Amino acid sequence: PLDLANKNGRWIAAAVSSNPELFAWGSNNNMTLGHSDASSKSSPERIVELTSCSIRKVVLCKFHTAYLCADGRLFTCGVGRGGRLGHGDEQTHVIPSLVRKLPGGMKIVEVAAARNHTVMLSDGGIAFVCGINDYCQLGYSDSTAEILTPKEIKQLKGKRVVHVAAGRYHTVASTRTELYTWGRNEGQLGKRNPLSSVVNN
Repeated sequence: PLDLANKNGRWIAAAVSSNPELFAWGSNNNMTLGHSDASSKSSPERIVELTSCSIRKVVLCKFHTAYLCADGRLFTCGVGRGGRLGHGDEQTHVIPSLVRKLPGGMKIVEVAAARNHTVMLSDGGIAFVCGINDYCQLGYSDSTAEILTPKEIKQLKGKRVVHVAAGRYHTVASTRTELYTWGRNEGQLGKRNPLSSVVNN
């Protein structure tokens, strides 16, 4: 698997080898590469802090990176402003740190992320969000809200979510029979109302 992100014309990349080991390279201005020395890399270098993690998915964004392990653990690194990393604070994490603020024993099976927020899906079909809600992309009506630890999307409570996706201005979740979209609406929500919206189908 390979993921790429462009930050103001400066590329970052991550790739998983067959071992599996995770390599990252490119601009590290926002501490998104996961290397302990915090410097940018012109060639692939292994992320040693994730040697215990069999990588299932990597999501690169401008300000943070999320690493999903096959065993359901989730690590994040980068700029923590607004809570996008899910660690309960707004600190910058140079190396990948385990997201410990999820309910005990819960495993993550999918992760999506965009510029200012992260969406997590548990093995029980529960969707969680954290980060900045400036376009209501977290599913809450207060656009000034910042969620520092993963919080269940209350409007989806009782629904078994099977997929999540995230864009800079909006978020998408689906069950086996329903599709939900919310956030800033300039057509990307599939609704006629041009205003930002909270969760509804």
